[in-house]
Amino acid sequence: MQLLVEQHPEDQDQFHYSVIVKEIEIVSKRIFDFREANGPVLILNDIRSIIAELRPIIKSEACHFNIEATWNIIKEPSLVHCTKD
Repeated sequence: MQLLVEQHPEDQDQFHYSVIVKEIEIVSKRIFDFREANGPVLILNDIRSIIAELRPIIKSEACHFNIEATWNIIKEPSLVHCTKD
């Protein structure tokens, strides 16, 4: 959503995006509340895949603050018991 907001600055588009973002926040909070009530489920994840999923968001945030992001990801799996959240 952040990428669309940045790419389409027109007022009408921004209005629609703000509605979508608010709805996403509501759903995210409900999911978070549900998961907290049941406790987090930790599974074995390769941290490289999590970083790969976050890369566009990190890149967008860095660009927003005029920061250059560089990546140096190891080739071997790096397994961690965690949630993807």
